[in-house]
Amino acid sequence: TNDQNRLTPDDIARMMADAEAFAEQDRLVKERIDSRNELESYLYSLKNQLANEDQLAGKLDPADRTQLTERVQADIQWLEQQQDAEGVTAQDFRARKDALQQQVAPILTKLYQNAGADSAQHDSDEL
Repeated sequence: TNDQNRLTPDDIARMMADAEAFAEQDRLVKERIDSRNELESYLYSLKNQLANEDQLAGKLDPADRTQLTERVQADIQWLEQQQDAEGVTAQDFRARKDALQQQVAPILTKLYQNAGADSAQHDSDEL
């Protein structure tokens, strides 16, 4: 009677194979969600900084600010369109974030270089 409730070796092997197959699917889904969340977090952080005069908005050249704001809005719109898209992979989200970072980096570098030059000028004025 106890044998009726036991799994056969074939059942166990099939269940193990299914678990392995689903583990890979789960890993890919998790990777996709994580990369989407990273992009979304980066976009909204930039959006908030570009809208706040005490942060980036007040320090950027108006042309750079406009360029970044337009890019962030376009990427947010793209992200919203991908909400339930099946064909978008984690790599697609990472590529989008990398492209945005490559656009942002030179602008921030220029901002920090100008801030450093202003600080050095201010220090020499005090001497």
